[in-house]
Formats: sequence, structure tokens, C-alpha cells
Amino acid sequence: MIKVKEETMKTLGNIIGETVIENKILGACNLTIHAFTRFKEYSCKKNYKLHKQSDDYFMKELKKVFNTAKIGQIKNYHTVIRLINNNYEPSYYLFNHWHNFRFVVSEKNKNIVTCEQIY
Repeated sequence: MIKVKEETMKTLGNIIGETVIENKILGACNLTIHAFTRFKEYSCKKNYKLHKQSDDYFMKELKKVFNTAKIGQIKNYHTVIRLINNNYEPSYYLFNHWHNFRFVVSEKNKNIVTCEQIY
């Protein structure tokens, strides 16, 4: 079961208590509820049978996908929008093309802000 910290960040969302996941490039990063929820949502869109899986299953899968994600670039237009949405905090963009996911990680505190599906 996932425990939620009471600490709230304005646009970065709530951090899942004591949940730090590793990336081969960035090291330890804090997982937000928003990123975890988006990962579950997009995974279920790809395979509707996953709706019945537990949060523990999705956490295990998320850790595998995030661990092998590599830093990449997004187009300048999207960078500007992303900066505005993240209160002008610069972010890393991690891509896992094999699983079709992009993760946005705050440079300041290494919070995984969101998870997006890429095509």
C-alpha cells in the first residue's frame, strides 16, 4: 500500500511518502502521486486487462520503465509551455521509447512531476 505525505507542492503535486525511485542517469528521484496516477492511466489505455492489477504491480513496472529512461530534448515551443506549467522551474525530460513514456523531473528537487505517453 502506498502512503501519502501531507506535504503539498503548488504545481508539482503530492509526493508519495518515502517513495524514491532510481534512474540510471539522474539517480534517486521522488515520485509524485500525479506521475504515478498518469503511469497507471496510460498503461491501462494500452492494455485494458491491467485495470485489475494492484498499485504494487504498477509501482514495480514504473520502476523498471523509469530506471532505463534517458534524458532527451523536447521542441522549444513545448519547453516554454512546460516552464509555464511548472512555475518556471527547469526540468529534465526522460524518455523510454521502448515503453513509449516520457517523464518530467524537476531539476530543483528531483520530483517526478508527470508521466506522459509518447507515440
